[in-house]
Amino acid sequence: MDLLGDIGNADQLTSAREENKVLTDKCKEQSIRIHELKMQVEELKTKNLQLEAELEIYRSEFGGATSNQESKEALLDDGDDEANDF
Repeated sequence: MDLLGDIGNADQLTSAREENKVLTDKCKEQSIRIHELKMQVEELKTKNLQLEAELEIYRSEFGGATSNQESKEALLDDGDDEANDF
């Protein structure tokens, strides 16, 4: 009986080691994926800042932040110019 117990313990140990190896590999893969996603987030933050700066430039050239309502009104079809303004 002692021999069967030893075989069972060795089997459990081998199984636990294999499971540990698989989980360690999976953790490494996930760590790499997390790093890639963090890099993408940083790139998107940079792009967002660039777009916000560009938007501010356009707003200042167009006449300031209060012109938002004016720009919406300009798109409405008033019928004066016979153009389809949307």
